[in-house]
Amino acid sequence: MIFFIQTTIIGLLIYKNIFSSEKADFKQAYPTLLFMQLLSAYLFHIQTLGGAKNSYARILFIVRYPERFNKSLRSPAFFLCMQQFFVNMLCEIMNLATLAQQPSFQELIMNYVAFAGILEIDNVFMST
Repeated sequence: MIFFIQTTIIGLLIYKNIFSSEKADFKQAYPTLLFMQLLSAYLFHIQTLGGAKNSYARILFIVRYPERFNKSLRSPAFFLCMQQFFVNMLCEIMNLATLAQQPSFQELIMNYVAFAGILEIDNVFMST
């Protein structure tokens, strides 16, 4: 699975920056920007993976051991874990779609920080 994700990240970067007719605003896809795009995509993937695995483990725990939860709190706990899982997956998809298309380091870092901030919002609710 990780090999598929890594291949997808690299493929999107190469396609968008080198072979696509709708290239980003820069004139030439220089190696330092490609490296930074790849690095930020990997770092963001590592950050997303932990949250997705954690929320998926919580979903499985709720499904396997429903007796450990108050009957009125099972559904909210399940939906909160599902929400966290789908937000992580959506941010991963948006990461692949947008970070690979940024024409400058400033926009790359700005979008990386924005996605990282989005992922931290649901952790506030999960920790309570």
